[in-house]
Amino acid sequence: MPNYSTPFSWSERGVPRHPPKRRHRLARRRYVATFASSKQLGLQAEAATRSLNEDPTRPVVVIADGANWIKTEQKRHFPQATCILDWAHLWREVSRALRAVGRAKGLSAKERQYQSCLYRSWLWSGCIDLALKRLRNLRVGLETEPLERLNQAITYVENQRGWMGSYDHWQKQGYPVGSGMIERAVSIVINRRMKKRGMRWLRSNATAVVALRTDLLNEDWITPQRLRSFP
Repeated sequence: MPNYSTPFSWSERGVPRHPPKRRHRLARRRYVATFASSKQLGLQAEAATRSLNEDPTRPVVVIADGANWIKTEQKRHFPQATCILDWAHLWREVSRALRAVGRAKGLSAKERQYQSCLYRSWLWSGCIDLALKRLRNLRVGLETEPLERLNQAITYVENQRGWMGSYDHWQKQGYPVGSGMIERAVSIVINRRMKKRGMRWLRSNATAVVALRTDLLNEDWITPQRLRSFP
């Protein structure tokens, strides 16, 4: 995991209207991108990590939305990493199910808010088994549609159990628990060039374009090709 600066907030520049939102900013970063296979992306990520720090004892954190191909590449290239399921993806899946259950059972707005806070607290603090048990108990008396939504959330949590833990503890350690940095990188490297109106491209051409964009963002123009994150 790259070095990061102390938490900062743009709100601290003046008198904030709301409490400052604490965030971590990576002091050193490397971009990798490809339209080739996930295996190729895994190789690039490993090379980028080595270029940032060769110390094998340094903590490595992998954040993902739960996709199986990411888990495969993590096991192949970062077997000792701390694996974190993106908090936003987790809570979005569970909160949608809770809203569906609340509507189906006719809960008041106050009751729905209390239920949401309760499950959010359990998941954030790492009480995953307790949250799963209570989610399963909500199945009783549900009709088909809300039951399907709830079962979907339960299955998601069960499948991602190995990547979940105490988000509060991770955050106190200085680890990011959300994939916002990754989403931002996708916007900078890919979306700004590949998603304009009327854009048409081939996979091979797109791979060449993102190779140039990562070289630019990483300031790799003077780095020998064999040492670049992108081959």
